[in-house]
Amino acid sequence: MEESGTSPKEKAAPPAPPASPTPESTVQTAHPTRTATPPTETAAPTPSKTNAAPAPSETNTALAPSETNATPSEKKAASRRRTLLLAPGFLITGIVAVLSLALIIVLIVGVTASAWHVAILLAASVGVAVVVVRLPASVRTRFSLLVAAFVATIGVIPALSSDDKPAEPLKQANVSYLADLVRKGPFTEKLPPPITTSGFKDVMVSDAPDKVDAVALELSWPDSYDPFPDFDGPEAHIEIYSTPQKAAERARRRLETLKMQYQDSGSARGTATGFAVSNTTDTTAGGTRGYAYVEAYAFGPSNADIALATSTITAILRYTDRLTAQATT
Repeated sequence: MEESGTSPKEKAAPPAPPASPTPESTVQTAHPTRTATPPTETAAPTPSKTNAAPAPSETNTALAPSETNATPSEKKAASRRRTLLLAPGFLITGIVAVLSLALIIVLIVGVTASAWHVAILLAASVGVAVVVVRLPASVRTRFSLLVAAFVATIGVIPALSSDDKPAEPLKQANVSYLADLVRKGPFTEKLPPPITTSGFKDVMVSDAPDKVDAVALELSWPDSYDPFPDFDGPEAHIEIYSTPQKAAERARRRLETLKMQYQDSGSARGTATGFAVSNTTDTTAGGTRGYAYVEAYAFGPSNADIALATSTITAILRYTDRLTAQATT
């Protein structure tokens, strides 16, 4: 018999050591088919633009419940009120557009005065700018290509239509009447002092057979201006031709003759329109304008005498210009 303080029933088997659990191991229970897994956190879905609620737009905002739920009569009254408010603006825009178009047509047709041309161009530009600004944005976008084509066409118009108009033919003067007026006088132009005139007299010009008429203008000055004793004093005459071309040809031939005559002892200045040829003893001046050729001679050779001769030519040409205008029809 063993002696023991306990009975065989009271003897218990030694407890098994507990298994060290691992975080990642699977815990076995009495039901081997069930597996316990640690709970995992699932991120909440990020709201995207697709899932997000649509932001309120201007269109949705504009559709207020009051307007959306308005009756047809209320909508019609609101539309009438908007029309009445916009009518003056549309009327002003239409008037400005019509005036601008009229100004553009005037520019295309042509304006003779340059000042009026500039004023109308500025007014048309301002009018077009006002119309463009007042148009709604949708209309401006819709007609942008049309406006560009219109501007391009307007830019081509000046190249296609020339402002150069054919020159009007010069009015023909009554040459016989002009010659009669020149001969009768009186000579009223102011001559350079101290030269004076006593009127016209006949003159013989042998080297101008194609002239219509020739008349001499009697000139005088104080004896102190004579370059030498017994000096006859200055003289001048006017020749009238049937055409301005013949008068200009006469002046050209006369200048060439004087140059050849005084090529060794004189000097020439100017052109056929107005010239002076002087030598050691005297000066001859001439000039032409219109139907007249004028010559002054027997002046002294000094610079002061040359100035007197050319100034005399200028005064006589003013006289023939005035009478030519009177004889022109």
